[in-house]
Amino acid sequence: MARLNETQFVVMLTESDDGGAAMFAERARTRLGTTPFTRREDGHGVYVRAWAGWVRWEAAFETPEAYLQAALAELERTR
Repeated sequence: MARLNETQFVVMLTESDDGGAAMFAERARTRLGTTPFTRREDGHGVYVRAWAGWVRWEAAFETPEAYLQAALAELERTR
């Protein structure tokens, strides 16, 4: 896992096929988006808006940022 900045992360699954990667991305997105990360003073939860996409490894991706950009492009394409 690599933290790119305050709001973006890349997780590299080295022993996963396409189905496993898709399942991981969906489970991560669902978990992040359904559990409050903090509560306001009135007790209401504050939730994360999570986007999670995935791409297959390619030699052209030389940095975590390159993976992130490819995953975001794929997420936009499949929306």
